[in-house]
Amino acid sequence: MKRPAAALKGEFKRPTAVLEGHFKRTAAVLKGNLKRPAATIMKPSVEEKPLKLLVTQGLSGSHFTVEVGQAWTVLQAKEVLAPFCDVPAREQRLLLGNSELSDSTCLATVLPHEGDSELKSLEIQLIRGMSVTVSEWGGEDTMEPATDGRAGTVWIDSSRSVPLSSVVALKPSEYSSFLAALSEEECLTLVHEQDDFITEWNEVIGEGRSWGRIRRYHKTAIASAGSGSIVYEDAIAIGIADPGNEALPSSSSCICSFIPLVSCFSVQQSVEAARADAWVRVVGVAKYKNISFGILQEYDGVGCVVALRGGELRPLFMVEVLMGFSDALFRGSHAMWVGARYRFFHYRFATWSVSQKSESEPLGPCATSFHACLYEAFTKLGYQPVGVALVHQLERIKDGFASGCQTKLFNDAKLAAEASSAALG
Repeated sequence: MKRPAAALKGEFKRPTAVLEGHFKRTAAVLKGNLKRPAATIMKPSVEEKPLKLLVTQGLSGSHFTVEVGQAWTVLQAKEVLAPFCDVPAREQRLLLGNSELSDSTCLATVLPHEGDSELKSLEIQLIRGMSVTVSEWGGEDTMEPATDGRAGTVWIDSSRSVPLSSVVALKPSEYSSFLAALSEEECLTLVHEQDDFITEWNEVIGEGRSWGRIRRYHKTAIASAGSGSIVYEDAIAIGIADPGNEALPSSSSCICSFIPLVSCFSVQQSVEAARADAWVRVVGVAKYKNISFGILQEYDGVGCVVALRGGELRPLFMVEVLMGFSDALFRGSHAMWVGARYRFFHYRFATWSVSQKSESEPLGPCATSFHACLYEAFTKLGYQPVGVALVHQLERIKDGFASGCQTKLFNDAKLAAEASSAALG
């Protein structure tokens, strides 16, 4: 499938009815509601040394235990895990820490060696989706913010500049000021630049501790025809507790400090695709600490995350990066392209490909697989809390489209911001 042109302004010019099928069955999305078997379906032979796999499944956090053999390969273990998690072996990804276990790996080679117990145990994480490839950090990391009086604005930050508020953990008063700037300067989080978009909601709520924004195309956010796709933009700011500084001293009390995560998704979606657990297309930008992340899931199943540090990295700039990277990825030259074009930055990227959902014709990439890949990418990049937050935001948006109710879509966005405010205490 040919890639869309790498144009900043031409991404979503009109809501297009790209889906004409009549898919009416809602796909079952696995979120931990599975009935777990009480016992393993097969056990290692008497001659084999047993190994207890303590499995955590995906974002749902559900747990189960399976007994295998220490001499087994990862692929053999996947075959045993399949009926417990309802995920075929070929779609399973087993993570030990932040590293994925290859199918040919012998389980005995990754076991901890402490203790002499014959029954060893191993904690692993199981996620669904195609394998995610992650690069190392590259680039010269010499890009600096402009010095024309803009230093200190919300989206300028660098490891060498005076830290802007999105880089460090904030006290409540500083956090409120940061959110107010997001609300007042809509371009700071603008991913879709189209003139005929309408801002439905854009405000700081919860005593200045949360911000959210909804932007819809012209008069609607959900196409009246279930097969018709339309573009909708959803942005939110949440605070992630600073792991290195859980509390800041205050004259009156200990005040928790939070690092802001600002994320905005411009999604092209239809009711039919959402109900079938699919997306049409997703473009997103997130800012956490001094890293800007661009997220892209193409209609044909190819997806990527591009992380950049340095200079002034506004969302529209990151969208331009994504479109160029997508074209280069289609040609297989993405690593060379990003290294040549952004060599003064600090950059890293992750790529994947997921299957399409279809009935009479393709509906779009599988949402569950895409979310699993996105979570895995951020885990491997070292920003797991960011991956969790982004997947929750996408699931909320997809559920809103699946309902076919614009009011629910809008209300869920506001409730998410309010929930974030409550979590900040």
